[in-house]
Amino acid sequence: MNIETLFSKNLLQQYCQKKKIGDPPHCPIYKSITEGPIHRRRFKAQVIVGDKVFENEEWRTTKKVAEIEAAAIALQHLDISETFNKSGTSLSSERAKEKVEFFFNNYDSLLKDLGLQSKVNSLDESQQKEFKKYLTTAFLHPSVARVSSCELMIAKELGIQEVADYNVLECFGDAILYFLVTRHLCFNVKLKHEAEISRTRSMLVCRKNLNNVFMSSGLSKYIMCVCNRKLSDTSICGNVLEALIGAIYNMFGEEETEKLIKNKLHIY
Repeated sequence: MNIETLFSKNLLQQYCQKKKIGDPPHCPIYKSITEGPIHRRRFKAQVIVGDKVFENEEWRTTKKVAEIEAAAIALQHLDISETFNKSGTSLSSERAKEKVEFFFNNYDSLLKDLGLQSKVNSLDESQQKEFKKYLTTAFLHPSVARVSSCELMIAKELGIQEVADYNVLECFGDAILYFLVTRHLCFNVKLKHEAEISRTRSMLVCRKNLNNVFMSSGLSKYIMCVCNRKLSDTSICGNVLEALIGAIYNMFGEEETEKLIKNKLHIY
């Protein structure tokens, strides 16, 4: 558990008190969920912030750890520009701006890492701008997109009125990945039984595997995200991977998408 996660309960309490959420003294409310025999209890926790409920995803051996994780998840979904660090000073807004600046300062490096530099250079100016919008959307997590200073930076850089997040591209990319992996298993690997195809496909496109392959690719450093947990402990990398597939397929089609999947991400 990293240092920021350890302080999640404190951060969340400061957030609630600053925003005056709930009844005085404006504290988040924790509820524990238990299972198992007394000598082997396991815990999940819910934290209630106003009218919102957040729950940690995995069973834990202590209630304390479960509550800390629930608080971390709550902070991840709340307006991070309004949260505070353990010193009581403003958190996240500066970190979010640094992520945006890094992305745009290293945009050419991203294209090189994707193996798309020459392909993008061959596009006309309007097409290059369009693809930059796609890539920015794919790598832009809501935790940064909703920070007002970052919205202005991105809108100015891309010449747009409104900043999007990656959810639509993720949905599209998920369908494309599912199709390409299925075709590969049917006609390249030549698996004959439906159960075997389904089982192998599930292993390849499951969130854990997508998270791992994206982290291994070195592309996670470009994600514009301010998270209270390590990226490897979330599903963010897998979501961005699917959004990236959606962006590349929408601009360059099947051939370049398959190159990314096979040569850079090594999904199959």
